[in-house]
Amino acid sequence: MIEAELAPRPNLDPEANPLLRPTDVAEVLGVSLSSVYKLTRNGVLPTVTVGGRKSTRTRTADLGAFLGLDPVTAGL
Repeated sequence: MIEAELAPRPNLDPEANPLLRPTDVAEVLGVSLSSVYKLTRNGVLPTVTVGGRKSTRTRTADLGAFLGLDPVTAGL
């Protein structure tokens, strides 16, 4: 049996990975990239701007809050 090599899931530990790219957020939520952009554009999911004007990231802690995760038990 041949096993497919899966890409590693984004690390949701805010100390190790405090900011997530939109593609990482889409993977965690199991939605399309356009859905992530829609969530951020509508203010449902907060983002921070880094570097250039169009370069945005979502704080890992904000994604945890969006998902309703307890910061203590989830390690956020």
